[in-house]
This record gives sequence, C-alpha cells and structure tokens, in this order.
Amino acid sequence: MTRIGSDIRAQKILETFTERYLHGNLCNIKTFDLIKLKGDSELGCPGRNFDCDDTNVARAVYVLAFPNAYDGLSMEKFDRRIYRGDTINSFKTLMGTFEEGHAECEDHFNLTPDLCKKIHEFIHTYHTIGNMVPLPNIKTTKTLNLMRSSLWNDFFPPFTHAVKKYLYEESYHEKFTPLMDANGFAFDRYKGYESGFGEWLEDLLIDGYYGYDQPLIPPLSMRQHIKKGTSSEIYSTIIELFIGHSTSVITDRADKIIKKLKQSYTTNNI
Repeated sequence: MTRIGSDIRAQKILETFTERYLHGNLCNIKTFDLIKLKGDSELGCPGRNFDCDDTNVARAVYVLAFPNAYDGLSMEKFDRRIYRGDTINSFKTLMGTFEEGHAECEDHFNLTPDLCKKIHEFIHTYHTIGNMVPLPNIKTTKTLNLMRSSLWNDFFPPFTHAVKKYLYEESYHEKFTPLMDANGFAFDRYKGYESGFGEWLEDLLIDGYYGYDQPLIPPLSMRQHIKKGTSSEIYSTIIELFIGHSTSVITDRADKIIKKLKQSYTTNNI
C-alpha cells in the first residue's frame, strides 16, 4: 500500500487496523464498532482514557480523510491534544446508559419492541467512524467537546449554527465566543468571508447536520424529558426521528470518508 501524501504514522495505523480487524478490506470500516478497540495497546487509546472518537484509528482517519481541515491535521497534533476527536450524535444524552443489552430509557418510557430494537442497533452505529469528527481542543473554561455538551446537550445541529454565527461575526456568546477565539488557529481560515462556513462543513463532511431544523427533536436530554413529563408517544417519535436521521447521515458520511481514504492510497486491497 503506497501513501500519496504525508503522515506515514497514520498510514501505518490504518494499514494495521485494516488487516487486523477488517479482513483486509477498508470498506468494512463503515460498520465497525470502534468500542472493539478497547484494550488494544496499539490501535486503541494507549496511555489515555479510552474513547471511541479518540482512538488511534479514529485519529488516523481524521488525518488521512480530512487533509484540508483547519490548519492541517497530524498524529503529532493529536498527541499534543491540539485536536481531539468528538462523537457527533450522542447516545447517552437522549437514551441514557446502555448496559447488558438494555437502554436506560426503556425503564422510563413505554417503547415498542421495534423501537427498542432500533435503539439497540444504534448503540453500535453511533460508535462507527461516520459519527466521528475532529475538533480543535484548546481549553478556556471547557474544550469545544465539553462546551457542546453544556450548551446544547451534545446535539450537533445547534453547534453548527453557533459556529456559523461565530465565523460570520453575527453574535457574541459569553462562553462560546472566547472559546472559539482561543481555537482561532483552526477556525481563522474559515472566518470573515462568505464561503468560509460552507468550506468548514465540506472539509469535515458534516453538511448533513446543517439546515436540519427538526422542531420535533428539541435539544433536551432524556432526564429533561422525564422531568418535563414528556409522554411515551412523543418521546418515541423523537427517538425515531433522531435515530433515523442520525443513521442516514452516519452511513452517508462513512461512504464519503471511505472514498476520501481510497483517494489517499494506491492499492489493490482498498
């Protein structure tokens, strides 16, 4: 496998991963549950807490599939925590914990067997590469990864709206704006001109999350729904819409990531 471009370390990680876990076919990454890398001292998260979006495999994919993103991604920048992976669509926020084949939301809402099946499938889908994205990781009070959680319950569409407002200098947010300024080394290249926001979306293949304004999916956590008294019927509708849209975008984005990776290599195996 011959790399056309830079980061040799990322290339070697992806090569090893493809042979060890994907039976030599990179296309199999589309449905690979990255939780399976937990405990892998080479491809997982050696020397740091395990997180699917921060595995060495995920980092290698970011470097090779998003060569135009930010100020340039590299394994070395991830090592220095200048960048970090993030999970686009959260499971826990809206559906709670998942243990021993059981989702926490099943204890609080009357859900159909069919919906429970979709929830159980999504616990794997949300751990796949199409649901992962790199973000700059410089901290003020929080990192962008954690700010997403505190401001928007980890929902991605409102985060993209906030990034757009920042890039076009449309508003000031006392917490978000200083954090974006601190990560200006990554965002400055997109700031201040009309197509900048679109380029950011395109560079990370996340355009499917902008403009998806679905009023039936309020940015509320499962616990907020419980406290609010959301009925099982309404909650079920929200989950159906969330899983349906998320799965569609994750699948489509995975195909695009694989295409990007293929363009980065000349090989008979990919």
